[in-house]
Amino acid sequence: MTGQWNQLKRRSRLMANGLALLAISSGLPGAYAQTSAPTVTPVVLSQGVEPKLLDRVAPAYPNVNRQGVEGWVKVLFDVDATGKVVDPVVIDSSADRHYDTAFRESVLKAVQEWQYEPARVDGEPVRRANMTVFTAFLFNDSAGGTTRKFHTGYTRVADALDNDDLEKARKELDRLASRPRHVLAESAYLDMLEAMWHQKAGQDLEALRFVEQGLVIADDAAVTRAYDQLLRMSVTQNALNHNFHTALERYETLSELDGGLAADDPVHGVAQRIHEILADEAPIMTEGKLTPCTTCREPEMMLTRNLNRRQFTIEPTQGQVDDIRITCGPAHTTVAWAENIAWQINQDPADCKVVIKGDDKTTLQLIEIKAQEDTSA
Repeated sequence: MTGQWNQLKRRSRLMANGLALLAISSGLPGAYAQTSAPTVTPVVLSQGVEPKLLDRVAPAYPNVNRQGVEGWVKVLFDVDATGKVVDPVVIDSSADRHYDTAFRESVLKAVQEWQYEPARVDGEPVRRANMTVFTAFLFNDSAGGTTRKFHTGYTRVADALDNDDLEKARKELDRLASRPRHVLAESAYLDMLEAMWHQKAGQDLEALRFVEQGLVIADDAAVTRAYDQLLRMSVTQNALNHNFHTALERYETLSELDGGLAADDPVHGVAQRIHEILADEAPIMTEGKLTPCTTCREPEMMLTRNLNRRQFTIEPTQGQVDDIRITCGPAHTTVAWAENIAWQINQDPADCKVVIKGDDKTTLQLIEIKAQEDTSA
């Protein structure tokens, strides 16, 4: 079994080269400390039900609507065991210094009046922490347009990126971001530029963050051109970060847009390679580093990863791993980390993720293994 385990790990490195041919570097490390197959431990998930929104008060458009200003706000809150929203706080927004406060206050006031059917775990109502909601303020007739001044700044950044002048692109991008943005379309295009810059700088996680944020804005603001491009970037960036199921979901969405995809579109090759990786027996190995949680009320170091397979193990390369929260939709559990253990879930991994907690020095390898029943399927 040990020989087979090492052979599978060697095959996963070869598969990384296949993704690189499609401009997707897997980022797999070159060596691994583990030399024997881990002991498989089944995971029992609690049976849960997520909160259900019963009564939603729409945020009022603040007085800035007279000036044609659009914006967005993201709020973090808990839902207690009675279904009441508690402790709402703004964690991100369009951050226009001229109008941001009005949007924030409007959303916070509305969210506090929402009523939910509470979450339940094994049939009992419980508090559900760290829920988020994204609210956009936009006009029906904005049609995804931008101002001439924004378009000029956008072109400067894009030209610098085309010439691989990252320093100039960064300066132009910071200058563009500092200007007031009156329409959501400009926020979507700005996120796309940020994603492109981080992608060229080799900062794949940051690139993915801006891509996913831009997608939400572009969808809400009906910015068709940006939405199409961001979907393409999402396929690649999610694959780069080993979020293979999400990459395939974005690929399907892209395929269903008006006009579809041409038969020779390169994105087909990316999707095909992802299917090959998921079908192969070689482990999927991903390096990660714990970072401060941006949506937690108390300071915590953590790493959140989507799962591609039902069986996985974690090998710390520095620092320590304390515990692992495994979530599949509303079902979840927390397990203590143990050396040479592979945890196995009995649900579709496309709906599952792990939240790994430890100290501020922790780096690790997440190794996803093809379960025996998956292999025989």
